[in-house]
Amino acid sequence: MIGINDIKKSALALGACKKINDVRTVGDAINLLQTPQGLEFALKTGFPSLEMWRETACCVYLPEIVLLDMEEDNSCENDDCIIVGDTTLIASYNKPDKLHHIIAMHGSTVEINASNYAVVSVTSINSTVTVKNDGTAIVTVEQSEKGGSQ
Repeated sequence: MIGINDIKKSALALGACKKINDVRTVGDAINLLQTPQGLEFALKTGFPSLEMWRETACCVYLPEIVLLDMEEDNSCENDDCIIVGDTTLIASYNKPDKLHHIIAMHGSTVEINASNYAVVSVTSINSTVTVKNDGTAIVTVEQSEKGGSQ
């Protein structure tokens, strides 16, 4: 299993900012990934790789946020969700009460059903995103095919 020091070393080798030095746990690393700087770094580099996701047992640390290699149709009960690998997420948003953010990485598939002025942001790194919008919702999709191994 890959430890937190391995994650930090790999991130620094790819040019991560100094914030990675403050990371103490896998949960901290996942939280950092969800920041604007973390998302930018992931889009640029594809970090963390699919192999790293699998070897860190990230789902044990934050099972309510990270869905990894869950083949069947899944839903995420949180405002933020990270899906990785052989995972399909079907998410419906129909309230304008908050920003919902999904990070899709390394071959995952996301289907967004948005209505009633919901606001959804999707960051897709080597993944497939489909959006169904009733015309009132705001859905942004930022995509990258760069970096990372699938």
